[in-house]
Amino acid sequence: MTNGTQGKYTESVVISKGAGTAGEIELTATMRPAVDRRVAGKSVRMFSRDGGASWTCAPGTMEAKNLPAVCRP
Repeated sequence: MTNGTQGKYTESVVISKGAGTAGEIELTATMRPAVDRRVAGKSVRMFSRDGGASWTCAPGTMEAKNLPAVCRP
């Protein structure tokens, strides 16, 4: 059985803020060690101010230049 917090590229996804609330939520996704060396083991932070209806992202430990295109400023 696959853990729901893991994916093809993610080692884990954790709620870092706002667990169980309908307002502001923050998730931190950590990439798998076996992915591209530039992102392996690095994290991305995901934010929602409206209970998950819309999301923005920012670097956690990952360099901004290596973020997915939709996350880059």
